[in-house]
Amino acid sequence: MSSKTHTIIVLPDGETWNTISGCSIMVINDEQFDDLCADRISANDLIPITEIGLHEFDVKENDNDE
Repeated sequence: MSSKTHTIIVLPDGETWNTISGCSIMVINDEQFDDLCADRISANDLIPITEIGLHEFDVKENDNDE
């Protein structure tokens, strides 16, 4: 069995997923949220108040029994 891992994000519908690399968690204002919901802007047009960029990472197993 392969020990290589992949980090993915799964959306609440339980079916939509993507690798985590390039994904973002954004805080946006109410006006941008309304525009996004009404399809007046797309997600790549948002100007976030703050943003956390996500990237692939390696999981290293700890061999200590402590």
